[in-house]
Amino acid sequence: METQVWVLGGVAGFLVAVLLLLFRVFLQNMGSLKTLINEIRMELVKQNEQLKTLFNKAIDQKEKVDRLEGRVAEVEREIYSKRE
Repeated sequence: METQVWVLGGVAGFLVAVLLLLFRVFLQNMGSLKTLINEIRMELVKQNEQLKTLFNKAIDQKEKVDRLEGRVAEVEREIYSKRE
């Protein structure tokens, strides 16, 4: 009977040690997961800023094109009016 208690105690101790080890590995992975999430978040913020910059440049270019198209239309009207 006493041997069984010692065996059960040893098995229980071993299981507790394994559970603690698994918990430690889980916590370490959570730390690296948090780091990975933060790195991804920082990269997304950087990409978002780059997209905003590109979008603003595209708007500026569209405004320039619109002005040039307006100027072309004026010149075409002048040319057609001089032909008449």
